[in-house]
Amino acid sequence: MKRTFLMKKISVVLMIVGTLWTVQAQKPTHYVGLSAKLGYSAMLDNMNKIGLDTTFYSGKNSVLGGVATGLDATYELQVQKFRFYTGLSFDYLNAATRIGDFTVNRELINPGYPMSYQYDYTKMNETRNALYLSLPVMFGAYFNRYYFFVGPKVGINLYGNYTMKSKVLGQYIDDELIGDGQGGLGVMPNHGADEYKWKEGAQKFNFNTLNLAVAGEFGVNLDEWLAVKPKRGQRRGRNYRKTFKESLHYRAGVYFEYGVLNINNYAKNLADADARIANGANTSGNDVPAYVTGGNKPTDMAMSTQLGTKAASNAALNPLTVGAKFTVLYEIPKKKPKPRPKPQPKPKPQPKPQPTPVVVPPPVMNGVLVDGKTQRRLSDVQIQFLDSEGNVLFEGLTTEEGTFATKLTPGTYGAYINKPGYLPNTDQVVFVKDSVYLILNPLEEKKKIVIENLFFATAKTTILPESEQALEDLYFLMVDNPKLRIKIIGHTDNVGSDAANQKLSEGRAKSVRDNIIERGIERSRIEYEGMGEREPVATNDTDEGRAKNRRVEFEILSNE
Repeated sequence: MKRTFLMKKISVVLMIVGTLWTVQAQKPTHYVGLSAKLGYSAMLDNMNKIGLDTTFYSGKNSVLGGVATGLDATYELQVQKFRFYTGLSFDYLNAATRIGDFTVNRELINPGYPMSYQYDYTKMNETRNALYLSLPVMFGAYFNRYYFFVGPKVGINLYGNYTMKSKVLGQYIDDELIGDGQGGLGVMPNHGADEYKWKEGAQKFNFNTLNLAVAGEFGVNLDEWLAVKPKRGQRRGRNYRKTFKESLHYRAGVYFEYGVLNINNYAKNLADADARIANGANTSGNDVPAYVTGGNKPTDMAMSTQLGTKAASNAALNPLTVGAKFTVLYEIPKKKPKPRPKPQPKPKPQPKPQPTPVVVPPPVMNGVLVDGKTQRRLSDVQIQFLDSEGNVLFEGLTTEEGTFATKLTPGTYGAYINKPGYLPNTDQVVFVKDSVYLILNPLEEKKKIVIENLFFATAKTTILPESEQALEDLYFLMVDNPKLRIKIIGHTDNVGSDAANQKLSEGRAKSVRDNIIERGIERSRIEYEGMGEREPVATNDTDEGRAKNRRVEFEILSNE
């Protein structure tokens, strides 16, 4: 039993270490971006739950809400499908709350005669405004064109105020004028009535400094529709760098944020309200959001935030926002890893040099490009020759006769040869002294091409960083041939079970497909399939044979 438990613990540790190693092996992609937000906001309080004094209140509060806007400046990190972002988030909230109906009684001398005056406040709206700065710490992932993020936002409240408006019915009460109050008309507030619509201008609202929110976002990647793709036939090669517009990425989604901390600074709001009420009096004291301004007119009244009243001593205030978000990201260029070196061909034995009195200059490379099927010479073929470090030594186009001329001396060179309608040629070129004869093969239906220099983590579907050039070549093949449709096919050797190999081959093919789609190719142009160990191209009895069988290839479905 103990041994089984120990083995489980070891398995968990190995799985965690393997996951961390896989993430470490990926070369991350970095982005900086801007997001604009627009939505609905609400300032949620619990005044109804803690109980409003029915001595004054005859109604309950209700949330009306308002507008939320914001702007985020972000840094984002991508490792395969996983994403993380942080930055600075500026948010402005404008949210109204309907205060429950209440009544205030006031002693008033008007004119020179003591009377009682009753104010019935109805449809009172308190609109609270907040501006705060936050630091989001968001984790998420991309799944094909869809994405999500969740995490906390830690912020500080920069500014807050509130405004108020209410409908008020004022009525006189005078026992001495009519009857003695024992069932007479004196107790009925109908000796005179005035109806008002009062407003209170912006007053400071005291928020607590710290704001902590739980946030989430989910939506769709818009690159398939908005991202700028390289122009068809654009000259590029192994040192190609994306333009600024090609490095922009777009997404749109919905977001929510809920503040888990009480942001109402009750002590300061209470002190401000008490300072105002000190100038006048009413029979409710500071139990309702209305007070006397100190004058002796029926209209000498004002309003104050309900969250500064005595009734709000145990009240909490939590902001909530829900809305739409649009993000533009700039992909920071990354240094491409050097491709794994191809085995150098064995040099052919050269005849012993014969002494000669004349020093002959070394030959320079010239050549011709032809169609591999028709042998027809090809014009306007893009040619690059590179050294072993990947530096471009020559770049040009073939002439109308399909020829090219360089100043390169004998040696072995990397090559990138490309023309729309043909498969790129990336073979090494060994130049000795004669003109070189190079071939481009046309894109033909049902033809299968192995993707060279494509590497995966052992027994996983994770693509390693050394594969970047191979993936980029496949992406540009799809760009240069916009009608091309392909199927990605994964293969394995015979190590392991049939079911495991089938799953692995299918997962690797899907990883390649997803990578090309994320670069901006329409998903309708790429299918994928796993063949497991069913179609070997070499023996599985040797390491070399098994390495050849572990491959990913693509089949041309159509190019029309």
